[in-house]
Amino acid sequence: MTIARHKQVNPEEPGWYHTVSRCVRRARLCGFDPETGESFEHRKTWIQKRLAHLEQLFAADVAAYGIMDNHLHLVVHMDPILASEWPREEVARRWLELHPRRDGYGRAIPVDEMEIARLAEDEDLVERRRKQLADLSTFMRELNEWVARHSNREDGVSGRFWQGRFRCQKLLDPTAVLMCCIYVDLNPIRAGLASTPEESHFTSIHARIQARRGEPLQNAPRLMPIEKSPNQDWRRDRRCDGLFAETATNTSPSSIGRGAPCARASRAPSPTTSHRSSSALRSTPTNGAAR
Repeated sequence: MTIARHKQVNPEEPGWYHTVSRCVRRARLCGFDPETGESFEHRKTWIQKRLAHLEQLFAADVAAYGIMDNHLHLVVHMDPILASEWPREEVARRWLELHPRRDGYGRAIPVDEMEIARLAEDEDLVERRRKQLADLSTFMRELNEWVARHSNREDGVSGRFWQGRFRCQKLLDPTAVLMCCIYVDLNPIRAGLASTPEESHFTSIHARIQARRGEPLQNAPRLMPIEKSPNQDWRRDRRCDGLFAETATNTSPSSIGRGAPCARASRAPSPTTSHRSSSALRSTPTNGAAR
């Protein structure tokens, strides 16, 4: 039975979520369309870059993602407690970087200290922006609306790009989070688009493998580690360089659930894993995404 989103998402508490956004009529608007012969694969790069940008501004951590030809999977952690610790100037800076002023050519104007100070003076407005920067629906709207607008402009059309609002499932314990990440990462393999995780481009497992090889992807989200040192507070290390944080070898994947409510997920996806793909996941420092 479908559960209303407002009953799943508590904006006052940290939580893990699996979201799915599908293109209208499931058209291949982000891949190769065999009927028309057109390729929109470059839009997957758009989505990846936009996701990386949003992760730096929101109180959000991406554990897994998978960009398919006609849909997008995310496993994301929203942390309103982290956002509540930001000073007003930090909230103002993040919001202004998300929605910058633009010049006559549509180019973003760099945010200056005067703008930040002006917004920070309005306490009520800052508190509204603080809540939005930790809100799942706002995060997904900033992602999906941006992709739709740029894709429609490229095609010279108007109207819907996504078939509706994103689908959302709350993940209530560490096992559910890890299972969902595997489900997402193996999506291209199940769909017959790739034979191994190494070939599964535009997924988090591919990004993790490339990072482990010393060839991190450019303009990709910083993925939250599956394994992390007990002394490392990932959620507050928002400005560390590189795509991935250092991980310890003596930690367990269960540490991924720290900070999230602990209960059983009502319906965790059931991945079909091969020995090779599951070992590849264990050998990489962070999570994946999917189908």
